[in-house]
Amino acid sequence: MKNRRFVLAALGLLNAVLLLLLLAQAAPLPTAMAQPGRGAGGYVCVTAKITKQTFEALHMIDLGTRQLHTFVPDMQAQGKLHESVAPRDLEKDFGK
Repeated sequence: MKNRRFVLAALGLLNAVLLLLLLAQAAPLPTAMAQPGRGAGGYVCVTAKITKQTFEALHMIDLGTRQLHTFVPDMQAQGKLHESVAPRDLEKDFGK
């Protein structure tokens, strides 16, 4: 009797694992498109803490023009971003 219960439990577990594998193959996860492929345009963004401030700056690199843009929150207009400095030409700065 014990042996029969063990075999049934093992078969049930095996069926559950096979079902999960089948579902994983049938419905693959979507491909992440956050990073552009080779030669494609796009943007790369990162935030950075500003010294002695309660907010962070958003640094955005435009891969098409190879420029760095920096945005900080506009304190007068809630929820708006303000470009703090003129864009930097990274190709000129780094020579690549």
